[in-house]
Amino acid sequence: MFSLQKKKVPNVYVWFLDEGHGVRQPVHCKLYYKMILDWFDHFLKGIPSPYLEMVAKKGENGEIGFFA
Repeated sequence: MFSLQKKKVPNVYVWFLDEGHGVRQPVHCKLYYKMILDWFDHFLKGIPSPYLEMVAKKGENGEIGFFA
């Protein structure tokens, strides 16, 4: 188990249906890196993250994810 999971830190699985292993499309790259920076801002600076709030709502039934 990863140490962030042990500490119950929320995480997000991002999957763009029309992308392969990497994120290549500019619009997807912009969103992907925005989400990463927001995650760090939330856990290092305490700034609320809209993406983690969405995950918390979906997490009630066991699913974790953000679908764009």
